[in-house]
Amino acid sequence: MTALSKAFVTIADAAVDPDSPIDATLMTGFRDNDIHNREWIGASFFAGAVQDHNHDGANSALVPVGPNLLRNGSFEDGEGGWTFTDFTGGSHAISTTNHRNGAKSATITSTVLANGGGDALSSEFIAISEAVPVEVQAWIWASVANVSSKLELVWYDNTKTLVSASTLQSYTNTPTVQTHHSVTGVPPTNARWLKVRITGGVPAVGSATGTITFDGIRVSDWAGGIFTIRSGSLSGTSVSITDIPQTFSKLALFINAASCDTASRSIVIQLSSDNGATFDTTAANYIAQQLEGAVVGDTSVASIIQHTALPAANALSVLSEISPYQAGPFKGYRSMISWANGATPLRAVTIGANVDTPGSGINALKMAWNGSGSFDTGTYALYGIR
Repeated sequence: MTALSKAFVTIADAAVDPDSPIDATLMTGFRDNDIHNREWIGASFFAGAVQDHNHDGANSALVPVGPNLLRNGSFEDGEGGWTFTDFTGGSHAISTTNHRNGAKSATITSTVLANGGGDALSSEFIAISEAVPVEVQAWIWASVANVSSKLELVWYDNTKTLVSASTLQSYTNTPTVQTHHSVTGVPPTNARWLKVRITGGVPAVGSATGTITFDGIRVSDWAGGIFTIRSGSLSGTSVSITDIPQTFSKLALFINAASCDTASRSIVIQLSSDNGATFDTTAANYIAQQLEGAVVGDTSVASIIQHTALPAANALSVLSEISPYQAGPFKGYRSMISWANGATPLRAVTIGANVDTPGSGINALKMAWNGSGSFDTGTYALYGIR
């Protein structure tokens, strides 16, 4: 907030007594108070006043309300609510001619590929909850092909100390047509606040310089859809996923092209309610039936999937849905698996429930083989569905 040029003057009762003369001190007090009030109210009320309230987190002014948690995401108030940083050779501007949401947009221009253009960080801390997904929408486009850009969420803890940043959208070749994006981020452990960061011309990324335009940025903590909790490659004797958030309606695990370096092995997927300290290895706790080919029968393994053992080097794929998985009397699951047996594809379905530790939710799972052996190929991804 710009400092006021005149302090407010308290005029004593004696100075305005009918018997007191009008002097320079009294008139100066009236004048200084007028200037003080004019500057405090701001330029919106008096042309030329220096105290223009833009609500950048320190000043007070009218604030847009509604479902968008991010203030001035369409840049209708110019740079208000954002801190722009120009990289060497870069620049930024508020455009009134090239926009998609409202009547203005923000542009960031690069002229030196190695340096990039610049970035802008939203000023206001937005309160969020750890592990509860956040949805971000934005219009992003480039003036020419092969210019890079990035959209990030920056996470802070309860003391507003930086935790980390998540890249929601990154381009080496940003579309040259106005493109709408709807992406989500899951706040990491200990995250309590967030800010939004946009970058036009990421240093040394892409193969051209030019202008990136951002418009209509919206943030919502009522995100729906499918969110990636964890993903990666399968290797070693087992792979575990811990810290599974309890905020989704269901989980979906996809294992793609997994194979074992040892013949006659079956994949097992086991559940944990103590974040991976132990996994449920009791077959009787997995109450399920399996359909493989034309054969239906009870399962007999400690796993949410059961199938015929694989010959060596054969790859399988699994899609498992776990719901409900929060604390309750049971945890339901449905798993489908397919694999190649020579030229003949085989398929199996397992439907059942896990009844271990009913008072706790599933917060970890493990993928392994039912005997000795390691993963030699394959990838996995665990999704949360709201």
